[in-house]
Amino acid sequence: LRTLGRIAAALDHVIIKEDENGRGRPAGEIARLIREGLLAGGRAAEDIEIVLDERDAVLRALEILEDGDLALVLANDVSGVLDLLAQRGATA
Repeated sequence: LRTLGRIAAALDHVIIKEDENGRGRPAGEIARLIREGLLAGGRAAEDIEIVLDERDAVLRALEILEDGDLALVLANDVSGVLDLLAQRGATA
C-alpha cells in the first residue's frame, strides 16, 4: 500500500478512498498507509485528501476537476461509479 502511494505521488492531487472490504483492517488504516507512501514519494500533504466512501470520493473528484484534467479512479464498484459518472454527465 505504501508502494502504491509512492507511485501515485507523481499525480498532482490524490483523493484516497477505501473499499468496503478492508481485508480485516480497521476503517482508515489502508488510507493512512497509502498517504504515508504518497508523502514518502514527495507528494505534499495539501495535495492529498482522504474520502473513505468511494461514491463520495468520486463526487469530490468531480467537484475539483477542471477542463483538461484527468481523473483516475481505482473503483471497487465499477458499475456504480460508471452510473454515478453518467448521472453527472461525465465520460469514462
